[in-house]
Amino acid sequence: MITRRKLVLALGAGALASPLSSFTPLAVLAQPAKKVWRIGYLAGNQQSVNIPWFDAFEAGMSALGYAEGSDYMIEVRPTADLDRLPAAYSISQYVETGGLFAYAADFTDLFWRAAVFVDKIFKGTKPGNIPIEQPTRFDFILNMKTAKALGLKIPGSILVQVTKVID
Repeated sequence: MITRRKLVLALGAGALASPLSSFTPLAVLAQPAKKVWRIGYLAGNQQSVNIPWFDAFEAGMSALGYAEGSDYMIEVRPTADLDRLPAAYSISQYVETGGLFAYAADFTDLFWRAAVFVDKIFKGTKPGNIPIEQPTRFDFILNMKTAKALGLKIPGSILVQVTKVID
């Protein structure tokens, strides 16, 4: 089956050979290009883009057959550039660099649990016999400096639940 774009290109090539039409190149160029997906990434700063999981994402997309630039485009936007946009995050580091708040798993607890798993494996437990666990401890981090800059008044009922306040 021939696509619309190939048909227009074929007709355009035939018309170019004809001295009657000088507008064919414009018709060929007017055809819509392939859709390029835009992926937004909010970064605390430019250095946070150079982290291993970001490279792993790009490698995974490449392994799935996607090429950056022709199939998708990653737009990195520093949180400092997002004027008056309150945002919630799932990683506490974003709040430390200017985000409003985060409700995130306690990474210290996660790594402690990882050490327990490693200990079980060292003692002979097969990894397949260790049950998968969900995080049980969470942090609610609030950046009061950002809240003040946005003109937000945080209610006391919210403040009592915050585990860490960044001033």
